[in-house]
Amino acid sequence: MSNLMTSAVGVDDSAAQLAASKPIARSATLPESSARLKLDHEEFVASLRRLRDFAVAGDPELAQGEWDELEVGVLRHIDAEEMFLLPGFAREAPVEAAAIHAEHAEIRRKMGEVGLALDLHTLRLEQVDEISRMIIEHGVREERTLFPWALREGNSPLLDAIARRLPHRLPDRTREARTTTTLLALLRVCRDGEQGYRRALRDADDAAHQTLFTRLAEDRARFGQQLRDELKSLGVSAQFKGTLMGALHRGWIEASAKLSASNPKLILRECERGEELGLRVYRSALRTDLPAPIRSVVEAQYGALDRALSEIRAVSATVP
Repeated sequence: MSNLMTSAVGVDDSAAQLAASKPIARSATLPESSARLKLDHEEFVASLRRLRDFAVAGDPELAQGEWDELEVGVLRHIDAEEMFLLPGFAREAPVEAAAIHAEHAEIRRKMGEVGLALDLHTLRLEQVDEISRMIIEHGVREERTLFPWALREGNSPLLDAIARRLPHRLPDRTREARTTTTLLALLRVCRDGEQGYRRALRDADDAAHQTLFTRLAEDRARFGQQLRDELKSLGVSAQFKGTLMGALHRGWIEASAKLSASNPKLILRECERGEELGLRVYRSALRTDLPAPIRSVVEAQYGALDRALSEIRAVSATVP
């Protein structure tokens, strides 16, 4: 997890790292418990960033999975604060406590809107950006007012009570399920990329472009097999039925009629757009808590996609 936000709000690095590495226990120190609460805010924003990337990439399945976990975490965090911290805080700082209560209500309302939009497949990126901004600003307020109050020695029972209600460290099976979902999303990227490049190969007239598309299609097929091997190690057999199940960059399919005109510039532009969308999903995957061996595979594939995008852009620049 990045230390960017923890540095910004003044959390000691060692306390933040300790808090992030394990669940809050009843025996946790006050600084550790407080740091863990602050890191909640960072985790929520990181999750919303992944949700946005999945939405942009057109992967509603992964976006919904990200949202389901985020919604539970945010609502549990808010409920715990309102149950254990805000009543005592309101006696000393009623105006600030009322402001926090109001922001909680607005966050709940906005989350309801986002959840409904996901269900109806009408989610707008502006909705995700708005709730991200709200959580960031709310975090700044709490870290300036509520958390310093909670750090007072006499409030340790309250932090202990919150600790028992916020099981931050997910069970291993949940981590494995999330890894599986992420690998399936990447497998769709590779499958879509392979078929997109094979379509481009069929429509290209230039011999050098044909060689490029052949190589990139074979790369995507190889990457897909690597991901299947990782999924197999998790006990998952990934078999997509039909044509481009859960297609990532459907523009490659929608552009078929245009590509048939054998327009080299247009073909390269569609390939470039496909790679850009694929890289978004890979970046989101690398923000998740992947096991080290799988992360190394994903990082290598990400680097290859990034180089392919640069190569396509360079070739496109030479086409009039």
